Amino acid sequence: MDSNCQHRSITTESLRVDGFILLRVASEDSRLQFLLDNAVPFVTLGRPSAHSGFASVWESPEGLHAVVAHLAGQGHQSIGVVGLPAGYAMADIRMAAFHEAMMAHGLPAEPELTISAGGYYEDDGVERGRRLLERPDRPTAVIAFNDLLAVGVAKAGDALGLRIPGDLSLVAIDDTIMARNVSPLLTALRNPAQEYGRQLVVELLAAVDQGLHDRIGFVVPELIIRSSTGSP
Repeated sequence: MDSNCQHRSITTESLRVDGFILLRVASEDSRLQFLLDNAVPFVTLGRPSAHSGFASVWESPEGLHAVVAHLAGQGHQSIGVVGLPAGYAMADIRMAAFHEAMMAHGLPAEPELTISAGGYYEDDGVERGRRLLERPDRPTAVIAFNDLLAVGVAKAGDALGLRIPGDLSLVAIDDTIMARNVSPLLTALRNPAQEYGRQLVVELLAAVDQGLHDRIGFVVPELIIRSSTGSP
């Protein structure tokens, strides 16, 4: 083999990967079946209900159960949601956990008060927050499925003259630095990013060494209670 051929071989090998971690998985994601059909090791953050046969790491439903228990314990019976954009596995997982938690506490999850955001950002939270809070039957508490959406909901409430938590309790999910640098400080469900990363890597290495395996690992978020929640 001449030196040029050897160089090309080494370069080709260096471009190969042993497996994939898929973070933003769609509810209908063609990548999953492609990887399964070709026996490529992979792991996902969240998993669509229609798929199986590979490892996935999920946010435990215990987190949203803790949020609903906290709000119900303060006397809230009308709880709204500004969810993640529809069409993604994590959005479906969180919404399902919310409905399960509401049912467990004997509270109605009103469809009109449970809406998905058009995006992941503050402006999306403002738009959906205004839609919820301008209703004559507006909720007394809102759970926003990420911190930026929560900040947007807070801005929508402020524009409508609502006080937090006096007129509206607000809970965020993720607890990034954003939740700790607004006023009032946001009660939040803290998702430990390092633990997600650890479990995803462990599952991927297992898939690389042993082949694809059907397993779900759960990460339990921690509820951090701050000043954005109170009695209705």
